[in-house]
Amino acid sequence: MSIRQSVGAAAVRYAQQFCEERQEHLIKVLVDVLAILLPTASEGENAKVSKFIKKAIKLKHEMAEEPALYQCYWLDGCDSYDDELVDIEGAENGAISICTFPGLARTTANSEDGECVARLVKARALLQGAFLF
Repeated sequence: MSIRQSVGAAAVRYAQQFCEERQEHLIKVLVDVLAILLPTASEGENAKVSKFIKKAIKLKHEMAEEPALYQCYWLDGCDSYDDELVDIEGAENGAISICTFPGLARTTANSEDGECVARLVKARALLQGAFLF
């Protein structure tokens, strides 16, 4: 993972050094798209969008430099229900029918066990029992 971490840190340094104006252009374009989708959006809302995008870019940079791998995961239909992987609402039962939202996992290197996987956000799914009437 140290190679991935080094490449991530180099990419972040490059982006901070050379891509500042590109990021500002991206923010302007996204705010313009928001203005088309929501014509009544105020300047305050546009400023919030700009702030949100800047925070997302900062988070991406921090995740690239961190010595961990982040990955989204989906659950396949007919997988068995596992409380560690999926979050459901209600008193459903049975196998997974539809994954409605992906989960987020973080994998870190561990000197004792090799790799340690932490589920930061559980996937959401509907179980087959939700469709029985």
